[in-house]
Amino acid sequence: MINGFGASGLLWPTALVTELERRYQVIRMDNRGTGWSRRTHGPFTVAMMADDAYEAMRACGHASAVVAGYSMGGIVAQELAVRHPEAVDKMVLMATIPPPPAQVPPGDVVSLLRLGLGPFDDDREFDRDYRLAVADAILAVASPHFTADDELKDEIGAQVLRRVTTRGGALQQSRAILAWHDPRRLTAVGAPTVVFSGQDDPIVPVENGRRIVELIRGATHVELPRTGHLVPWEARPRLVEAL
Repeated sequence: MINGFGASGLLWPTALVTELERRYQVIRMDNRGTGWSRRTHGPFTVAMMADDAYEAMRACGHASAVVAGYSMGGIVAQELAVRHPEAVDKMVLMATIPPPPAQVPPGDVVSLLRLGLGPFDDDREFDRDYRLAVADAILAVASPHFTADDELKDEIGAQVLRRVTTRGGALQQSRAILAWHDPRRLTAVGAPTVVFSGQDDPIVPVENGRRIVELIRGATHVELPRTGHLVPWEARPRLVEAL
C-alpha cells in the first residue's frame, strides 16, 4: 500500500487494514519524506520512490505483490509497474493521475498543499481538539456526502500527528510529482489494473482515471458517485472488494 502526498504508511483507515489483514500480509510503506523515512536529504524522483517500494517489498520477503496506490501513491505504483513489472501482480489505483501531458491538472491545489504540509518538524504531543482540527483539514477534500464522526476524525488526526511530515519532505515530493512525465510508458504495463475515481473529487478530476485506463491495456475504470478524494475512507467496501 503506497500512500499519497505528505502521508506516511500510518495514514490508512484502521478498519480497512484490519479487514485486509484477516487474509493477507499488508505492507504499508513510508514514501521518502514521510514517517520513518522523513529525514531524506537532497532531491528525489518518482522513479526513486518506485524503487523504494520495490526494495521494501523485497525486504519483506516478497518478489511480487498486489500493489495499491492512492493519490501520489498511484503515481508511484504506475512507475513501479513500468520499472519493475515482475513485482506487480495486480494494481489498484485510487484518485490518481497519469503522467503529463496526458493528465488533467489537479483542481484544488490549495487543499492538496494543506494535506502535505505538517505544522512541526519534530514529534510532540497534541491534544484531541488539535487532532480533530487536522482531520477536518484532510476531510475538506472528501465529498460533501461523506460524514466522519469524531472517532474517525480522532483516528485520522492521531495517524497524521504520530509522525508529522516535514515541510522539506512535502516540498521534495511535490518536486518529484512535477518532474514525472511520459504517459507512453504506461502502454507497456501488463498487470491487471483497476482505477477508482471519485466523481466529487475536488483535487483529481475524474477524467484522469479515464485517461489512465486508455493507456494501460485492459485496465478497468470505476467511477464512484458521492465520493471525493479520500477513496480509502469514503469507498472502503468497494476497495476491499477490488483488492
